[in-house]
Amino acid sequence: MKKLLLFTLLATTLNVFAHFPIAVDTDKSCGLISNVDFAPLQLGIFDKCQLYDGKVNTFISLGCLGLLQESAVISFAPVSGINKNYFLQCGLTGCTEKNYFLSVSLINFVKQNFGLQLGIGNISTHNSGIQIGLFNMGGWLQLGLFNYNPRSYIPWLPFINWDMGRQE
Repeated sequence: MKKLLLFTLLATTLNVFAHFPIAVDTDKSCGLISNVDFAPLQLGIFDKCQLYDGKVNTFISLGCLGLLQESAVISFAPVSGINKNYFLQCGLTGCTEKNYFLSVSLINFVKQNFGLQLGIGNISTHNSGIQIGLFNMGGWLQLGLFNYNPRSYIPWLPFINWDMGRQE
């Protein structure tokens, strides 16, 4: 049973990673209910098996293994892909187009981080927001053991690094 769970989690993670950093492609997710703009609660097992399709905006999203959707105020899933995280995204792996407040995962992938990323590894493709973790890449302000910021005059710095405005 453990091997099946780990395999399913890995397969779901790779499926979500396939969408990053280009886009969280919510058109590819399936749901029992479609053509709905807003739902107060999204439930799912993984992105191909959820209550609403991926184009829905939700207040609370809960997933057993993974979710893929347009936006959420609160999202809890081991692996989640969200276009817009408005408040809290929590899980093992988070993949987000725009994070506006807090993303807490072991590994966070965010295209545009306007808030805070907490995790072992934090990756952002645009220099914005704050990252706190062991390995940080692309945040405006980074606190961690290994920090990489291409817009810093010293791109690799331990403990703290920040965007100094240098052109890449």
